[in-house]
Amino acid sequence: MDDNKPNLNIVCAFLKDTGAKIDLCTGGNDALALCRQKRYDLILLDHMMPEPDGIQTLALLRADPTSLNRETPVVVLTANAVAGSRQMYLDAGFADYLTKPLETAAASKDLDSYRIAAHSIKSLMATVGANALRDVAKAHEDAARNGDDAFVVSGCAGFVQSFGALCSQIEAALSDPNEP
Repeated sequence: MDDNKPNLNIVCAFLKDTGAKIDLCTGGNDALALCRQKRYDLILLDHMMPEPDGIQTLALLRADPTSLNRETPVVVLTANAVAGSRQMYLDAGFADYLTKPLETAAASKDLDSYRIAAHSIKSLMATVGANALRDVAKAHEDAARNGDDAFVVSGCAGFVQSFGALCSQIEAALSDPNEP
């Protein structure tokens, strides 16, 4: 969703080789209406647009009991690449952010970075004996290596959440003075 039609064309061109089915709209209210009708795997949402802006649209989406996408990962598209922007968007509830203009090379680099991170997590999980999460990390590593962004996008949130939960459990166990 972007209020600038040329930007929508760029996003379509950027995603054309992924096989993704794309629905476009030019405003937050239109996006909210679409989200009541159809479940999406990922939503790309522009930040700076007329009422409601991207942050407001995300808040409305998350609060809308009739939305089919209250839990769908939403990535903000923005020209706002100043220091602290990423954290501001994460704090607002976005899964991540992409800066405009979009560049295919940057996305490929991100997929490669994701592959490296998944490989690291796979190795760590093998070390601590978390074999189920190791297998999930391997599947994500393989998907990123093979350019299967659909698999990465659809499973990323759950994968990261599971990894974070395990890290929290390990941290709690290590900080427990009653544990040997």
